[in-house]
Amino acid sequence: MSLKAIEWMETKSILRIIDDRIFPKEIVFIDLSDEIEIAQAIKDKVICQPQLISVAVAYAMAVTAKRHACEDKYTFMDKLYEVACLLRQKRPTEVNIDATLKRIMGLAFISTTPKDMEYFSMQEAKMIESENDLDI
Repeated sequence: MSLKAIEWMETKSILRIIDDRIFPKEIVFIDLSDEIEIAQAIKDKVICQPQLISVAVAYAMAVTAKRHACEDKYTFMDKLYEVACLLRQKRPTEVNIDATLKRIMGLAFISTTPKDMEYFSMQEAKMIESENDLDI
């Protein structure tokens, strides 16, 4: 069985990450349940590797989309933009954050409803996770 450095736990709706601050001396996982916790983990360098940051940002946006999927489209877009700004502020020089946000926000602009975006953002986050070699 291989361990993943970052993984979406569908049944619990959490993002499980390895703590990069102490890896490889120890393998300690941290469970993050919302975009605020994910943003703080990025800021605190719990997540350091660029590909892991990309995955974390994608799931932060997907969690936000899920939380606000019942809002009207304008409120929904405001919430997504607010979280995108929060994530960008945590590590302003990390290019992977911008690239991932462009990818996710692009979906938001072409989605017809917040419910569509909820679905598409989670699918995109899973795709970003699958594009990266995350085994430890």
